[in-house]
Amino acid sequence: SVPFFCDQAYWQRAFAARPSSTVHGYLIGGLCWFAIPFFLATTLGLAGVALEDTFDAPMTAADVGAGLVAPNAAVAVLGTSGAVAILILVFLAVTSAASAELIAVSSLLTYDVYRAYFNPSATGEEIIRMSHITTVAFGIFMGVLASVLNNFGITLGYLYLLMGIIVAPAVIPIALTLTWSKQNATGAILGAVLAFFFGLTTWLSTAKGLFGVVDLDSTGANMPMLAGNLVSLLSSFFITVPISLMYPQNFDFESTKNIEVIQDERDKIQVEYDVSVEEDPAELEKALRFAYGSAWALTGILIFLFPLPLLGEKYIFSDSFFTFWVVIGFIWTLIASFTTILFPVWESREGVMLIFAGICGDISGNPPKKYDNVEVKDGPGKDVSEKTTHDASEHVVVIRETSVV
Repeated sequence: SVPFFCDQAYWQRAFAARPSSTVHGYLIGGLCWFAIPFFLATTLGLAGVALEDTFDAPMTAADVGAGLVAPNAAVAVLGTSGAVAILILVFLAVTSAASAELIAVSSLLTYDVYRAYFNPSATGEEIIRMSHITTVAFGIFMGVLASVLNNFGITLGYLYLLMGIIVAPAVIPIALTLTWSKQNATGAILGAVLAFFFGLTTWLSTAKGLFGVVDLDSTGANMPMLAGNLVSLLSSFFITVPISLMYPQNFDFESTKNIEVIQDERDKIQVEYDVSVEEDPAELEKALRFAYGSAWALTGILIFLFPLPLLGEKYIFSDSFFTFWVVIGFIWTLIASFTTILFPVWESREGVMLIFAGICGDISGNPPKKYDNVEVKDGPGKDVSEKTTHDASEHVVVIRETSVV
């Protein structure tokens, strides 16, 4: 979860969402996402181990690191259909992740570099042009980097573990920046930078001490990776917190309410929100308490309550317990599938019908001229009044939040 916490794509989605939806959306999304590694590892991972004798050739460590366990298991069980299913799954995952990262990096370079240091008075059109340039440039960079890593023999498993050493130093400074008013900018930066070097040093020195050599095999072993990740994650706390206590910034977070929104002057769509509910301090405080409570509860359940006692007891799954484990995985995955595939369609059914009616009207040559005071539901517990004027030059949507659950 460390790479996701530091992933700009997830932060952008959080900032773009309504405050009333963000906490519940990310909580549900996280629980649904967990079904993927949990159940794929239980099914295809163990099936790959059990059916390895049926493969054309035994899997090597390089095959496992390259992520070939699931494809081999799927082919062994389903034949060509399994290969096609895995290909579709991987294609959708890769394109979705690549798209999110392209947009995230483009936004960072455009707003935090180009507009902040090179063109502070940039117009909406200039910002969009720069975002297009940075998107193309980063796409090329990703392709070149992937080719270079592959030629050097860096596998997906190795890279995924290495990401923790690289990005984990920023976890605690980011978390404290969002939740602790005393967080000091210098402490946050030094904590992240120094913790990275501490983690890198620990990783390489552990590999050298255990195996006597620093190469791909030694640095990719479990203990060096574990030591480097832990030091990267935890050492930033002992740098950031003392500096912030000595020189507290006492940030009041008021400036975060005045972030400027840049719009393209060519955009003819105007969206006006009645944000009286969204910015209600009581509602925001309620959402904050719910987020804290949920985070601590899930941490306790998914780390301390269930897995750690089994590890401490060195428990070996019995047939009945393993059956229970698989059944839980099936149920979790089915609920996650329903939530991510069907629930969004059902939640937005009125809006989808409204758009579909407009498309049919355009095709038939009878475009609807106006929808006045169309009452729709935009999520559970939210009454939304939408007024749309269909015109070639202007499209105005007024959204009024009346209640939040």
